[in-house]
Amino acid sequence: MSRLIQVRPYATASILAAAIVLLVGYAGASPLNPMPGNKEFAARADAIQLMMIRNNFNMLQSAETDISIDVDTDVPAMSNDATITDVRGRTLQDDLRDFVTSEKQHRADITRALEWALEFNDAAEAQYQFSELTNIGENARAHEVAILNYWQSMRTLDRERRLWNRALTKNHLPPDMVHGEMVTRSELQFRHAIIQDTPLKDTWRSAYKEWIAALIADRNTIVRRVGTSKQRMQEIEYHSRETPCHAMEGSKSTLASANNTHQSSTTPHADAPAKVTGPIPDVDAYYPEQSKHEGVEGVVVLAMKINEYGCPISAGVSGSSGSDELDAAALKFVEMINYDPAVAKGEFVASTQPLAISFRLTKASDKKN
Repeated sequence: MSRLIQVRPYATASILAAAIVLLVGYAGASPLNPMPGNKEFAARADAIQLMMIRNNFNMLQSAETDISIDVDTDVPAMSNDATITDVRGRTLQDDLRDFVTSEKQHRADITRALEWALEFNDAAEAQYQFSELTNIGENARAHEVAILNYWQSMRTLDRERRLWNRALTKNHLPPDMVHGEMVTRSELQFRHAIIQDTPLKDTWRSAYKEWIAALIADRNTIVRRVGTSKQRMQEIEYHSRETPCHAMEGSKSTLASANNTHQSSTTPHADAPAKVTGPIPDVDAYYPEQSKHEGVEGVVVLAMKINEYGCPISAGVSGSSGSDELDAAALKFVEMINYDPAVAKGEFVASTQPLAISFRLTKASDKKN
């Protein structure tokens, strides 16, 4: 996104302002004023200071210092989500329009105050207002960054809401299903923070992070609950694995086909479900880069058909994260996992069971907003 505020640097003005400070600061030691506190010298110093401020003020007035953004035409081009509405019922255009209006009004107020001080030869007030005027560009840029950071966070929030709706649809849940208590409470806290403090302050950020975390946790909870349902695992579509099963350590075979793979090194005794065995690969290696870049997190629950040799010969998404990318990544990841097969009546048997795979950003630097 291009910079909204365009202000030229004023190195000359800064140097002259520094000269004023030195002149006034060492007034008592000047050869023009052998006796500190001389009123005639103080009047001369004020006159020189006022003259320099007038000159610098004229330089600032002639420079290009106005805010150069057309909110209605530039903002939509800068963001595909410019029409997102936040909890205040406002959009990015609304905040930027108010920002531009406020900054222009602020500049006009300081300019009038400086002109008044120069007209009445008030050197101290003129110096103060001139300093405010020279700092206005930096302050405006800080406000710009605060607004854009806020709306980047609103884009993330909008994405989380869409993921919730997609998870409901993909998992065949009612579209009007409400969130849990934690989400409701964190949303109320955020509403209070943003209405009290506006996007220009950072106090809303902690409430926002709690709200996002609650939304993700709520989505993961329903995915786990639906994905582990036996009825759901019977209804879904299964996909045959694309890679051969890997032989277990200690097996007589090395690699086998998907439906005739390694044998367990254990002896069956008591009835037991299939159990993941051997080294488990790092799920982060299967984390889609685009999802990671956007900060998308979620749990995917797969239903696994495991044969009597411990090979997951097919899998299906029984609990969707709401993200197609994460669901697809989970199906690839699970082909790298081996099992000890299920045991029934002292024999190794084929079985079907769920497996939850969590895609989670663990590094703070990976998290967006």
